[in-house]
Amino acid sequence: MNSPLVSICIATFNQEDFIENCLNSVVSQKTNFEIEIVVGDDASTDKTQKIIQKFVKTNYGLFKPILRKRNLGCPFNGLDLYHKARGKYIALLDGDDYWTDPHKLKKQIDYLESNPDCSFCF
Repeated sequence: MNSPLVSICIATFNQEDFIENCLNSVVSQKTNFEIEIVVGDDASTDKTQKIIQKFVKTNYGLFKPILRKRNLGCPFNGLDLYHKARGKYIALLDGDDYWTDPHKLKKQIDYLESNPDCSFCF
């Protein structure tokens, strides 16, 4: 597999009520470039990890799951995701949030690629 242009980093902990909407919003993105979804669950005690595993199975090769057995804490979970990301760009999304526009990533990447002096957008 080639390196993705965008790594989507999703940190989550005990977000079973939200994670499915979050992941659906990411897999429904319309892009013309490679992406990877780096989702790190920080040892949730609810069904968050099971929901993530369902998405991993139905979207083969798209996800890079990190399903922790021991809680690292929010800052360390997030930092670990960034270190594992391989993309030129990193898109951040919390496990209890979701994207409403299926063209969000494409719009942002088109802008960043056309404006090399811009270092980030949101």
